[in-house]
Amino acid sequence: PFDAIDILVIKEIGKNFSGTGMDTNVVGRLMIPRMAEDHKPDVAVIAVLNISDESHGNAAGIGLGNVTTLRAVNRID
Repeated sequence: PFDAIDILVIKEIGKNFSGTGMDTNVVGRLMIPRMAEDHKPDVAVIAVLNISDESHGNAAGIGLGNVTTLRAVNRID
């Protein structure tokens, strides 16, 4: 229900939540080269805090974020 968000903090991403780790329809970000991001909400910064246990180290979608934690990086297999 928001048009713009300054910072979106995602507690946990994972394959058990979405095939891309985080739902692109919810975060409004596709990251397709040479394509405008015209989806809403317009999120300035996405922070990813962790990767779910069910992902077994699969960090698909972490690149949709701008920043992450060392905890999330250490869980990548």
